[in-house]
Amino acid sequence: MLNYVSSSDFASIDEFAEIWVKYMGPDIRVYYNEAYQNLKDLDLESQIQKVGGDLRKLNQIDEEQKISIRTMVEEIIFSDDEFTEEEKIVYELLLENLGVAPGIEQNQPSQGLLHVLSDIEQSRWFNNFINVVIILTGIVVGLETNEELVEGNPVLFQILDLSIKYIFLIEILIRFLPKWNKPLTFLSDGWNVFDSLLVIGSFLPFGSYPFVLRVLRLLRFTRIFRQIPQLRIIVISLLQSTKPIGFVGVLLMLLIYIYGVIGTTAFSKNDPVHFGELPISMVSLLRAATFEDWTDLMYIQMYSCAEYGYGDHPELCTEPSKMPITSVIYFISFIVISGLVILNLVIGVIIQSMTEAKGSLEKDEELRKTIKNIDFIVKKIRARKFEEMLEKKEGES
Repeated sequence: MLNYVSSSDFASIDEFAEIWVKYMGPDIRVYYNEAYQNLKDLDLESQIQKVGGDLRKLNQIDEEQKISIRTMVEEIIFSDDEFTEEEKIVYELLLENLGVAPGIEQNQPSQGLLHVLSDIEQSRWFNNFINVVIILTGIVVGLETNEELVEGNPVLFQILDLSIKYIFLIEILIRFLPKWNKPLTFLSDGWNVFDSLLVIGSFLPFGSYPFVLRVLRLLRFTRIFRQIPQLRIIVISLLQSTKPIGFVGVLLMLLIYIYGVIGTTAFSKNDPVHFGELPISMVSLLRAATFEDWTDLMYIQMYSCAEYGYGDHPELCTEPSKMPITSVIYFISFIVISGLVILNLVIGVIIQSMTEAKGSLEKDEELRKTIKNIDFIVKKIRARKFEEMLEKKEGES
């Protein structure tokens, strides 16, 4: 909003305020998008200069227009019932330069214990500590499979178990309490729901089912995927490729069905074990699609069951017949289509999903870096304003 002024063709700040009043509502988000475009290609120093110049222009407008701009910003910032840290910085900076009081006091974050908990949640050391505990949990689960070790050190494992339980309970409370008055915001994050269920499950009585408790503990390893970008890319790409791979699977089953009908018709008399009925033929072809001894299936049809494959059970070979050309064309074409073409389709789908996931994560990382620079930009602007005030006072004296 602030940066749209300097890049526009407005004759004055008054005209800009009139446009804002005219477009009060959801459509005003267009201006935010344009403002972002005006800043994204600039270096940090240029961004500071542009934002600083725009802020100084706010002092030129009258009180009514200031209230209109404040109202517009509040409608957009608080439209989702969530007041993020970056929104807080922008909002406070706007109020400071407009010289007006906040219009929505109840949306201001608390500055007491809840604010401290929010800072702890977002700190790097806290997340690193939780990751270490997750790894420790996995090690403990592995050690608990050794019954002799557990029976020899029961107190140690009880202490570890209780410590891990309460560490994760405290972690959930640290993440939930800053949003206690907005539980839907907390629950809108799937990871929060997942972690909460794991914590609740760890306190349920699974004494007779230790396997369930161990599985719940091991599921915590999935949280590490969020912290390691390379793992996140792989997991996200696999999840995103589930649907297209499902369609590739349907194509493979259709191919197996068609070849199963052909194989049953052509080879059922010579090879009743592998192609006696349609379901058996489809199972044999599914095995061939994995390259598991598919040449044996082909040789039985090439040389007949009397000469290949039925040596241990000659009684099953009742009508041997050689079909070298038919069998070669049949199996080679099936292997090429199922084992090469369809396999490449699966690989292509996964690679495309990985590319999309990587691009999405790179955008998220760029956004996080931008957010980290917001506070620095604000401090630089305020420092320059303070220097200007000192210079002005020195000039007057």
